[in-house]
Amino acid sequence: MPTISDIDKLAKQINWKKEWKINKKFMGNIFIDFRKKIVIENLPTENGQCKGVYTLSDGEVDKTFELYCGVSEKGDSTCRKRAMSHRRSVERFMTGSNVKDNESTGKKIVEYYKDKDYAILNVHYMDLDKYETLGLKLLAEANMIPALKGPLNDENKKNRKVA
Repeated sequence: MPTISDIDKLAKQINWKKEWKINKKFMGNIFIDFRKKIVIENLPTENGQCKGVYTLSDGEVDKTFELYCGVSEKGDSTCRKRAMSHRRSVERFMTGSNVKDNESTGKKIVEYYKDKDYAILNVHYMDLDKYETLGLKLLAEANMIPALKGPLNDENKKNRKVA
């Protein structure tokens, strides 16, 4: 019978970046106009209706890369709901209305693009609903954050400086 030690060894053998590339699905994108302080999402309702790992990536560069990696794993949370939460966070931070302490991603995104007129964020997700192992979604997120190197994840700030 496998042990926790076996699980630890197996988790270390997984190529998390490769798993992301193979299993990610496109959810949609979020357009941000910093001059007009407008945020428009194109996140079709049927996309991301699951628990799993999701990313926000820079859609303005030739070689896209993940800016932020998060997880949807509790209650009625879904990857789409988490993406919509980040969208609202950006809008609230830009307009200064009802900014909550737990909405730091909006601030990070606005500051990351501080010298830009607009940004396009591509949103991807990995559906992990089919897996029943408790904590697997958190395990995937915890290992994908350093693998994907998103500069807006606090866990990566030691390794990378935010622009």
